[in-house]
Amino acid sequence: MKTEQRLPFEAINQQLLMVRGAKACLHPEAARQVCDKIVLAHSVQRSAVLEKIIGSTNHVGTFFPPELDTRNEVLRLHALGWRDASTFTGFCAKHDNSTFAPIEKSPFIGTDQQNFLIAYRALCYEIFQKSTSLKASSVTEPLLVKGATKQGKRIVNQVHAAFDRNVAFSLNQLLKLKARMDKHLVSGDYSGFSSVS
Repeated sequence: MKTEQRLPFEAINQQLLMVRGAKACLHPEAARQVCDKIVLAHSVQRSAVLEKIIGSTNHVGTFFPPELDTRNEVLRLHALGWRDASTFTGFCAKHDNSTFAPIEKSPFIGTDQQNFLIAYRALCYEIFQKSTSLKASSVTEPLLVKGATKQGKRIVNQVHAAFDRNVAFSLNQLLKLKARMDKHLVSGDYSGFSSVS
């Protein structure tokens, strides 16, 4: 019987990136006839934050997408253009522009609306990441056990089961919060939220 070969990191990572390339608009009024092209929405302010931490080549350091340093088997920090950093495909162009204009196109002065929008975008980013993580988990688990020992397979299965349970629980909590925040976003009433400066 032929022994199954372990898959290299690059092969598993390629499948992971395909799953994590999901696109959807998370705006509460998103609909096929309303939304336009899904864009790379920033999870943090581009001009007010990212622009301040770029290097001399207009890049920031990141571990995503994952790249393995084959010499010592650890993830490698690599450069990414600052316009592409901290992005996710969680909003269409129309809703990204209209929703977050108060924090992208106006000076930040800490209004209730601006503070709400920063929190809302961070929440949507987490929901997007956790949703795609659950999808990726079901894809990567069979790839990780390929060629592994019986004990190795058992460990992978246990780790994945625990990971899926925890991510699903936290995703459910975040979706409840988003449902509440969606109502405030649509109504424009931010009085139910407070912030600390």
